[in-house]
Amino acid sequence: MAPALEVPAAWFASAPELPGHCVRHGLPATRREDFVVKSRPKLSPWRRTLLPGHSSLDRAGEYARSVKLTRVSGWPLCGRCGRVRTAGLVLANVLFFGGVAMLIASLVLRAQADGPVPMLLVPILGAFAARGPRRSSEGRECSHIV
Repeated sequence: MAPALEVPAAWFASAPELPGHCVRHGLPATRREDFVVKSRPKLSPWRRTLLPGHSSLDRAGEYARSVKLTRVSGWPLCGRCGRVRTAGLVLANVLFFGGVAMLIASLVLRAQADGPVPMLLVPILGAFAARGPRRSSEGRECSHIV
């Protein structure tokens, strides 16, 4: 696993000249994207929420106070990174809007049914199946804003 590249947020704010190749793979850039890079701040251990007087809400507040968002214009992506980004955005939209449509459809079907409808469990199980197993994102980061 390669170490994360730490880049100061002020560097992005100065509108730097970005390289002409993919930062992750080193391949020539086929397109450039504008997006927001989010820092990964160091937080107190999650075990602290087990102590009296501390909660997950406190931890969320700590995260909100310490996270930094930086707008990046023209970030270089190789063909592979571009395809992964596009596929991720398409999948996120399909799962979100498909989930909303399934929820509305199940409410309509339940309103029209005389009794319980066991088939309405299918969209819920489908949502869990579509989510798939969780994978760690460790080692897949291109940059880290400090």
